[in-house]
Amino acid sequence: MRMLQEQEKSLDRMFAIYREALGEFEPSPEFLPSIWARIELRRPVSWLTHLVAWSPRLAFASVAVAALLIASMWLPNGPLNESALLESSYVDVLTLDSMDEHDGALWQLAENER
Repeated sequence: MRMLQEQEKSLDRMFAIYREALGEFEPSPEFLPSIWARIELRRPVSWLTHLVAWSPRLAFASVAVAALLIASMWLPNGPLNESALLESSYVDVLTLDSMDEHDGALWQLAENER
């Protein structure tokens, strides 16, 4: 019985502290929004809160970029580049590849053969 009375007294003290913290208020439609505004003001702001807010946008942007990269790999480079590559011989490809290693004589030779 005594323990129950002590618990009731501590509960009454807790409610008194709660009333002091909130102050007197009039029930209105703005009561809960004002409470949440106070809670939001006391909540610490860190870079993780910004990350959580931006994560859906970042995920959508990364999916869009990945789709563009995949589409660019599937699209053909152009008929001229493919036909020139298919019609060139192994020696032509080696000559064109080594153009920057030599002087302009091989470059002129490779261009004249096309």
